Amino acid sequence: MNFKKLSISVICFLLLVNIIKLDVFANVNLLGINNVPAKGVAVIDIESGRLLYGKNENKKMAMASTTKIMTALITLEQDGLDDYFEVAPDAIKVEGTSMGLLEGDMVSLRALAVGMLLPSGNDAAEVAAIRIAGSKDKFLKMMNERAEAIGCRNTHFSTTSGLDEDDHYTTPSDLAKIARCALNNSDFSEICSQQYKTIEYGNPPYKRTLKNHNKLLKQYENCVGIKTGFTDNAGRCLVSAAYKDGKGLIVVTLNSEDICQSHIDVYNQAFEKVLKYNSRVKLPVNNLKVVGGETVGVSIEKNLDAEILLVSGEESELKHKVNLKKFLFAPVKKGEVVGEIDYYIDNFKVATEPIITVTEVAIEEKKGFFKNILARFGKNFD
Repeated sequence: MNFKKLSISVICFLLLVNIIKLDVFANVNLLGINNVPAKGVAVIDIESGRLLYGKNENKKMAMASTTKIMTALITLEQDGLDDYFEVAPDAIKVEGTSMGLLEGDMVSLRALAVGMLLPSGNDAAEVAAIRIAGSKDKFLKMMNERAEAIGCRNTHFSTTSGLDEDDHYTTPSDLAKIARCALNNSDFSEICSQQYKTIEYGNPPYKRTLKNHNKLLKQYENCVGIKTGFTDNAGRCLVSAAYKDGKGLIVVTLNSEDICQSHIDVYNQAFEKVLKYNSRVKLPVNNLKVVGGETVGVSIEKNLDAEILLVSGEESELKHKVNLKKFLFAPVKKGEVVGEIDYYIDNFKVATEPIITVTEVAIEEKKGFFKNILARFGKNFD
């Protein structure tokens, strides 16, 4: 290969690398939002998980105490949430923010989750990890496996609390996915929405009222959580969620100049530009064939008319696909799901609408040869 051909090959390779980089860190702005003063941003629809706005949304970044979203979620998924146990002495010897655990204290997993999500207790995260998994390393393995299961491809946990570590990172879009998953846990969503919460722990346990570090709960009436964070490396971080007029959004800002006001500005702009669209798609058929039933078919209907969150102007871009069974075997129950309608924007599934049976169909009573002949003549000897 001569020098000229080599130079062209090198230039093409460099262009390809830059294109890939641009694609990885490409900004999404379906909402037309003005620049948000943070190094990393993601705004998603809570219901579908669809990314509506992003700024370096796929870039690996430090996340500080927003880490505790995952730690608290796993904690709240355990059995025996209200069972008291003694804290592990070594687990409370951790730097940073604390819920005030002391050696010999009795505490529950639920109280630890409150301690993580409100005052952002690093001690709470460490104690929960030891109690649940037996060691910090085993609990971190649980966190990383759960992140992968949620669909986070650029997240790695090496601390339970969010203290800075070289291999402790996430992306704005991954963190939004984790937050969305956490909000599906009723205990998590209830705790993170409280400005104050009274719990019991100590030796012996007594009532304490903990205050939430998330000032957005007070500053923005539609806010329902979720978690703040700060370290020198990560900067100011905030993951929040809000509902307005039946529309729900999650906003993530990492390494931000102004966390609360930037989230308020995003919500004010975003809620003006999104809408709930009623699908009203008709089914291709009104009934399905039933094999081996008292009747040869059963009526079907949509369980509901899906209300889908769209950006204003996207209504004509919404596509749908009907997935329906060709026939059913008796018995068939009323309300049995027999198919679904999937809705898409740019190949992203934004909603699913179930198709159900309207009535039930029992198994056809087996008759002898003689009875079958008589039945044809309308005779019934039962």
